[in-house]
Amino acid sequence: MSEIYLTVKDLQVESCNVSTTYLTNAFPTAALIGLIDNFRYQLSQSNHDWANDIVEGSKSKAFAIVKTYSENAGKKGISAYAKVGGAAHKKTPTTELQIAEATGNLSATLVFALEVDEDFDDDIALRKAFSRFMKRARFAGGRILPLDETQIDIATSLDKLKERLAYERGWCATPAYELFDAEASEIGAFEAMQSFAFTFKKVIKEKTIWYRKHPGWLFFTLQGYQFLESPAERAGVRGGYPHVLTEPVISLNQLKYFRESELENLFWCWKEHPDALELVACNA
Repeated sequence: MSEIYLTVKDLQVESCNVSTTYLTNAFPTAALIGLIDNFRYQLSQSNHDWANDIVEGSKSKAFAIVKTYSENAGKKGISAYAKVGGAAHKKTPTTELQIAEATGNLSATLVFALEVDEDFDDDIALRKAFSRFMKRARFAGGRILPLDETQIDIATSLDKLKERLAYERGWCATPAYELFDAEASEIGAFEAMQSFAFTFKKVIKEKTIWYRKHPGWLFFTLQGYQFLESPAERAGVRGGYPHVLTEPVISLNQLKYFRESELENLFWCWKEHPDALELVACNA
């Protein structure tokens, strides 16, 4: 088996859904895996013979070189009605439930890794199929601005991928949970989150200084899902997949400058546990 790499340079997205939990908003890293998995599913439904050379059941891997990223913390009004007086036909006047929504705009270069058979030689056909897919795809629900053919490329080895990305600049998300675990073991999980997320004040010679306890571009983000029950088949579930109720798992990540990072260590993939699903770093 070998890996082949698809790249989308300088992708621009408007109004995508950010990775949101009750404690965090962040760049939607998990959407990278969802995008390439969607492409793989569509290939599996096609009549392309070469699509069979993509190893079934292999993990999809991806990472992003983020150029710009901004969040829009808006609100969406939803009409709500309530019955009164015990009569079904009587309802209160329309009220507005304000539900916070966080969306973002971004530009980034996306990199995907697919595992293929050793004798795979249809990289041109794969690139064309991926190009067609990207022209109608969405990223984390956001609108992808029109792409030029030259923005989409393919590399048949890690060395060739490094050549393709030689002039890229930007920031990549990498795991930093070991820093958090060390801090949490000393002062507790909640206090550790405060120490990484908050800025602190001190006064030196009557001058107020705001500082962070930990250096670097550190941030908390959605890192997976903890199951609250066993997966089960339920009516109305699309695709016949097992359904499960979950709660978010939050972890600490760090932004690192792309040119100072090891390319093969930047990829993310899903890791399955008996009672959880986790987004982890995985080597190319």
